[in-house]
Amino acid sequence: MFAFHCPKDMKAIDEALPKAQLSAEQIAEVKNLRADGETAHKAGKHQESVDLLAKAMKIVGI
Repeated sequence: MFAFHCPKDMKAIDEALPKAQLSAEQIAEVKNLRADGETAHKAGKHQESVDLLAKAMKIVGI
C-alpha cells in the first residue's frame, strides 16, 4: 500500500517546490528530505519514506 504512495508524494513535492515561497534553507531541507525519502522507498523502507516525504510536504505547504 505505501509503495504506491511514495512516488505520488515525490511528484507532488517536485511540482510544488518551484512555486513555494521558501528560504534557501527550507528549499535545501525539502530537497534533502525528498532525496532521503526516495532512498528509503528504494530500500523498501516505506513507512520511513512516507514520514520523510510528509515532512517535506509540510514545509512546502501541501
